[in-house]
Amino acid sequence: MKKLLLSMLFLAAGIASSSATDYNLTIAGVKVTSSNASNVTGGGIKSGTVSYDAGTNTLTLKGTQIETTTYGIYCGIDGLKIVIDGWVEVKSTEAHGMGVVENTTIVGNDFNASFWVYGAESGSWSAIWVMKSATLTLKNLWAYVRGGYKALNGYYYRDNVEYRGTLDLNCCYLSVSQTSDASTGSCVSGFKEINTWGVTYDYNGYDYSTSSYKLVTSSGSNAKSHTIQPRLAVGKYIFNPRYDISLNSSSTGSGIKSGTVKWSASNKELTLSKAVIEAPNSFKGIGYYGLADAGEVDIWIDDANSIQTKSGGACIYSYNRNLEIGGQSVGVGDKLTLTAEGTHALDIEGNKKLKLDGAEFVIKGKNNGIFGNNNSTLEINKCKITSESVGEYCGISGFSSCTLTNCCVNTGETPVLFDESVGAFTDISGTYAKMVAIGIPTKTYRTDVCGVAINDLTKDNVIVPGLTKGKISYTPGANDYEGTLKLNGVTLASTVANQAVFRPGMNAQDKVTITISGDNYLSGGHSTLYPGGSLTINGSGNLYCDATGSNFGAFYQTGGNVTSTIAVDGVVKFEKGKYGYYVGYSTSPNDKLILKKNGNSDYYFIGTSCAINSTSLVLDGMDFYGKSSEGGFPGCYFDETAKCVKQNGGVTATGANFYQVHTEYDIKILGTKLNNCTVHGFGSKCITAGGPTAVTYDSKNKILTLNGATIKQESSVSAVDNAYPGIDGLTINVEGTNSLIDAGGYPLYLGTNTTVTGSGSLEVSKFWGFNGTITLKDINAKFKGNLPASNAGKLVVDLTTAGKKVEVMNYVYGWDMVSAINGTKMWGADDQEVYFDTSEKYIVYNDGTHAKHVIFTDKTATTDIDAIEVANDTEVKQIYDATGRESNTAKSGLNIIRMSDGTVRKVMVK
Repeated sequence: MKKLLLSMLFLAAGIASSSATDYNLTIAGVKVTSSNASNVTGGGIKSGTVSYDAGTNTLTLKGTQIETTTYGIYCGIDGLKIVIDGWVEVKSTEAHGMGVVENTTIVGNDFNASFWVYGAESGSWSAIWVMKSATLTLKNLWAYVRGGYKALNGYYYRDNVEYRGTLDLNCCYLSVSQTSDASTGSCVSGFKEINTWGVTYDYNGYDYSTSSYKLVTSSGSNAKSHTIQPRLAVGKYIFNPRYDISLNSSSTGSGIKSGTVKWSASNKELTLSKAVIEAPNSFKGIGYYGLADAGEVDIWIDDANSIQTKSGGACIYSYNRNLEIGGQSVGVGDKLTLTAEGTHALDIEGNKKLKLDGAEFVIKGKNNGIFGNNNSTLEINKCKITSESVGEYCGISGFSSCTLTNCCVNTGETPVLFDESVGAFTDISGTYAKMVAIGIPTKTYRTDVCGVAINDLTKDNVIVPGLTKGKISYTPGANDYEGTLKLNGVTLASTVANQAVFRPGMNAQDKVTITISGDNYLSGGHSTLYPGGSLTINGSGNLYCDATGSNFGAFYQTGGNVTSTIAVDGVVKFEKGKYGYYVGYSTSPNDKLILKKNGNSDYYFIGTSCAINSTSLVLDGMDFYGKSSEGGFPGCYFDETAKCVKQNGGVTATGANFYQVHTEYDIKILGTKLNNCTVHGFGSKCITAGGPTAVTYDSKNKILTLNGATIKQESSVSAVDNAYPGIDGLTINVEGTNSLIDAGGYPLYLGTNTTVTGSGSLEVSKFWGFNGTITLKDINAKFKGNLPASNAGKLVVDLTTAGKKVEVMNYVYGWDMVSAINGTKMWGADDQEVYFDTSEKYIVYNDGTHAKHVIFTDKTATTDIDAIEVANDTEVKQIYDATGRESNTAKSGLNIIRMSDGTVRKVMVK
């Protein structure tokens, strides 16, 4: 009886089944019929619901999870519409995920719909196989297609006939990949064509080949995986940019909490108006992919707006297109706040341009705040921006260049700059800057650094490319044309071609001070200092300025009627330019360079053409320093006529060093006292021969050396003056051929004990001596004028070296005493003996006539005391000179000898 009942039940079921309509639609091996269409269950349907409406040809999958060994879904209904509601997964472990025989559309009920399809990971199985030239349409959803052999396959071959399907992608997102190697084929292949609406498959250089029927990479090889992107999306809401659209909080998937987002198809412009967007997890706030560039602004900021994303999504992302985000003005409240908790906040890729214009931006990214992947460029105009990495990345990075117009980095808040070598904002040590603040200055000053004017945002910490060490700051003065630039341990090499490092002041009336501390190194291709007005350099430290390769000066003064003053306690050096210092308006009579002592001052000017070219040079407590072994340049002077520094002989000096005067010595060269600076090589326009070291002085041993010097006076001032008070015990050492030539005065003026000696020769046009003893020792000398003296001066000629001669062309007179000692003889020009007459104070002949031409030599006398003939025991009792003064020995000249027999004789001694 029980068996009969079961048989009747099975029979009844068979009758019912045979009367149901088969819709040619199978879900996980379960046929959809009129009897189960409202709720398909069984087989591999693990969760969710499956329903089919035959009247509208609509299959609805709501939160459905399917896992089976056969087709996950087999579609044989032409015009079938599959609605995806929520998260849906279809997976086959041993076959195709889906088989599409007739035209089928898979559509999301809203943009929250996610559709995952898996084919078997091994074997020749696809995630979706489109057969018999059917068209598969994906619309308004996010689809993830994973296959073993191919992800999407549109090729079908049966009975010697090839069929190729069509893939239509409409406002969707499609991620495709396959587990098999790409050598076996592409993840999308077999379709005769792919049609897109609001979607791009050529993202990242990929392309679908209609000749080989496969998706290929940018290099032309098979694509193993790819993401086919929506051209434009807000949150998960994908739309076709061909049409206008307005989104708000009711637009499912957009993430808009309040405000509106409007798209203008004609302007290609997205307007955010008081919009608050919180994108769903892992999704971007706004995404652009492959969308053509807009004419002007792409995203328009109206009032205050914000976008926030979670893990993996940028707030704004743009690929392979220029992007501009702008507002009316910072002042009217147009503001955009971007917060990305998982990645970059604002991300542009594909070597494109990002422009931010006329708005305020507050940007925070876990990675970078603003990121320009693949060397994009960044332009910012009139914006206030705070861009920050809350992780260990950079506020702004990844850009090949960054141009700021009508705004600048606020270095008072973040002392950073854009470093092109790394494509990011860094501090001067090269460390990536986690925070970058950009603002709009309200006050700009007339002083710039590397061509960039200092303003109220940068004055406390001036940062420019090429600054690698130290700090630059600027303190404005009471007036616009005054200010102080401070350099503290700065190392700065200008990277701008033909650009000065510092231009302190732009106009002639400007007065700027540069105060230094520490060691400062400046290098520029044009100049290091390029002031337009008066400039004062002071402080305590060292300043090294290098104008490598410049046709200008390391210190290039451009203003007219201005004064440049250097008063630094330390070393200041200008070099490697055409000039160490150059005045652009050198014809102006009031341009002036003042070098002033301030502690331990040491100044250098070195140029390839000239050390200093200036209208005038004023030394205040400083002088030319000429010790070569310590970097000095001997024999330098400032030529007032030529307006430049020269060396003895009139040669333009390519180097000049100035040091503070500590000690002056009471000997004058051309009316100027020698000092600790000039003793290594005194320089003057009047020293026309002998070179840089024509005149030197050894203060320790009191030796003045004339080495091949020709000193030709231009006034009555003496060439060499050792008087009033002079240096007692001075030695004038003569090397080479030397000449002192007067211009109405006495080129050699000696008034205290002085010895003139040396291996060289000395020619003097005039000489004056008074007080003290003047000794001419072992020297060849010629006095072309007279050899006069006054007061109690004494002249001693001591020529013990053979061949030495002192010649006077025009009388010797006025001396208290003239003595020729140690065998030195006095002669007249006619080779007659002469002597000094102490009563007349002239050198005279025996007959009392003044000897005009006098020669002192070591010539042997023809008559001497030893040659006096005496009779018997007669001997010399007394010796008198020509004036009657008694002497112990016979002197050069006339001697009167009284003999023991009472006779008197006259004897001439040479």
